[in-house]
Amino acid sequence: SSLLRTMSWLARLSSNMQEVRFVLHAENPASEGARKFLNNNYMKIKRLNPKLPFMVRHTYDDEARFIVRYDYAGEAVRELKGKTEEEVLEALKELNELGEVAIKANLYPWQESTPKDVDIRAYDPRDPHQHSL
Repeated sequence: SSLLRTMSWLARLSSNMQEVRFVLHAENPASEGARKFLNNNYMKIKRLNPKLPFMVRHTYDDEARFIVRYDYAGEAVRELKGKTEEEVLEALKELNELGEVAIKANLYPWQESTPKDVDIRAYDPRDPHQHSL
């Protein structure tokens, strides 16, 4: 059940973010948690979000971080230096939750918000605004 909860929010990344960029060192121990996260989760994230730009960039400094870009040029950065794989996952989840409440541009069909129960009204055949003839 924990895996299913993780999968459900991971599947919404492309609805809540425009881009995810990991910046890390290929060998520095300070980037080890980020590397483990990518090794264990990259394919799952791409399978669930095939059109989400999910980039990995290498750096020569020890400042491991990831940058998330939202609609309307909003960005958020989380430092990953010395973080564990689980802490990286939690940081990504936090930024996904920020994207849940961000204003969406809906530039692409795969980013359109799905209707919530409160958005769906019961159909009333007598209401002329709910149908067209």
